[in-house]
Amino acid sequence: FGDWDDGGISEAEVLYHNGAFHMFYGGTHLLGPRLESIGYAYSLDGYNFVKYGRNPVAVRQANPNAAAFAEVHAIIEPPFVYLYHTLRYEKHGDDRFGWFEDLGVQVLVTQRPFSLDMPVLNIESLDSGQTTSLDQSPPVSLGHVSRLSLTAECAYSKNAARPIKIHVRASYDGMTYDTVDLHTFENDFKPGQTARKTVELDPKVPFIKVLVENQDQSRSVSDIRVIAALAG
Repeated sequence: FGDWDDGGISEAEVLYHNGAFHMFYGGTHLLGPRLESIGYAYSLDGYNFVKYGRNPVAVRQANPNAAAFAEVHAIIEPPFVYLYHTLRYEKHGDDRFGWFEDLGVQVLVTQRPFSLDMPVLNIESLDSGQTTSLDQSPPVSLGHVSRLSLTAECAYSKNAARPIKIHVRASYDGMTYDTVDLHTFENDFKPGQTARKTVELDPKVPFIKVLVENQDQSRSVSDIRVIAALAG
C-alpha cells in the first residue's frame, strides 16, 4: 500500500536549530481515508531533506479517537519538541467529523532521562458534594513513562469540614475508562488555606483520567488544580 505518507503532506513547518533545518509535517496514505500522522525530516542546506528512518514520530493513535494530526507547527526546547497541530476525530458525539477540529499538542522527547509536568485539571470552583466528570480530564498517556506522580491543590473556605478526594481511572485504549477507581487519595486539609499534596503512582496502565470529588456537603472548594509529573 506504499509509504505511510505517499499521499502527500499538509502545511509543514521548517525550523533552524543547532546548524540544521528541521521539518515536521502531517502525512497521509495515497489511498483510503485521510488519516494523518506527523513525520520529521532534516536538512543541512535547507533544500535537500532526509526523512527520519523511524517515521512517523507522532502517530495519530497516540491521541484516542484521532483521525489526523495536520497543519503542524513546532517549538524546539531541548530535550522536548512541542508539536501544535489541528486535531480531527474519527468519531464525534454530534456527528461533526470532517468539519470539527481542535488544537492538539504532541510532546516529543529527544533524550533520557526526562521530566515533564502536565496540567490535568484546572477548576475555578466545585460545589459542595459534587464530583467532576471524566470529560473534564484529558487522557494522560503513560506509554513511555516510568515514573508518575500526581499533585493536587485547592483552596478551602474557613468553615470547610472535609478535604477533596482525587479519583484515578484507568483505560486500555484511552477512550473507555474503568467504572471503578485505580487509585484514590485525599488532598491535605487546611481550612481557610490553600493545601497541596503529591502522591507517587505506578504507571503500569496505558491511559489514566482524573476525577475530583468535593467531600464537603456544605461548602464549595476553589482554585482546584491537578498536575501530573511524567518522567522516563
